[in-house]
Amino acid sequence: MANIRTGSIVADIRGKVGDEIYSRNRGGAFVKAYVSPVQPDTAMQITARADMAAAVAAWQSLSDTERNQWNTYAMTRNPENIALKGRRSSGYNLFIERALNLRKAGFTDDPQPFDSLIKLQVDLTFTTCTTTNLRLDIVRTPVGGSSSTRRYIIFASGPVSSGVMSPNSVTYVFMQVASVPTSNASFFITAWTNRFGSPAGFVGSKIFVKVHCVNVSRQPLFPGPFVRSGEQCSAPVFASNVISA
Repeated sequence: MANIRTGSIVADIRGKVGDEIYSRNRGGAFVKAYVSPVQPDTAMQITARADMAAAVAAWQSLSDTERNQWNTYAMTRNPENIALKGRRSSGYNLFIERALNLRKAGFTDDPQPFDSLIKLQVDLTFTTCTTTNLRLDIVRTPVGGSSSTRRYIIFASGPVSSGVMSPNSVTYVFMQVASVPTSNASFFITAWTNRFGSPAGFVGSKIFVKVHCVNVSRQPLFPGPFVRSGEQCSAPVFASNVISA
């Protein structure tokens, strides 16, 4: 990286020019060589991109009437994200969110703009965190119902310092989907190892987990076929544990 000095003709320059990047910080203007970002194209990344592309294509295939239905429905929804307090999601954003929920849960149905299940209270405990086993216990209230109506989408962080306390300060990666009527969902260590490496190399580090409970039940849409809403029917829940030998 080299510093540069601007003059009376060019007072400022920023952005990419050829193979060089021009920018500015507190030390002044500088230029550095452009380095193409690394795209490892892991299986997980390829799947995520394909899911997003399918969700966007599904939205684009909707009629104007259907898009208006989503926009109207989105106006009735309160944002769960505290950063969006006082704002409402668009029909597009809500459709994409629910379409991705369904695809992560293993379904290719397009979501429909309705709520069909009562909201749940989901409790999550990260009971086991060793070099050979990662286990979650999931309990929902009210208890009951069929595993065919809900899926638990599990995300996890990579290893972080044991001193990290806030679950909102880490980056989560999709791990797997659990289908449990009441409790005791195993979080297979294979999924985490494939993404981050063996936990044996991170003893003493902390892992955060996050779970979304998604409605995948099929409800009748009159007149019309049975459809899925893909709604997230509980607030996201978090837990953490420190890897032990």
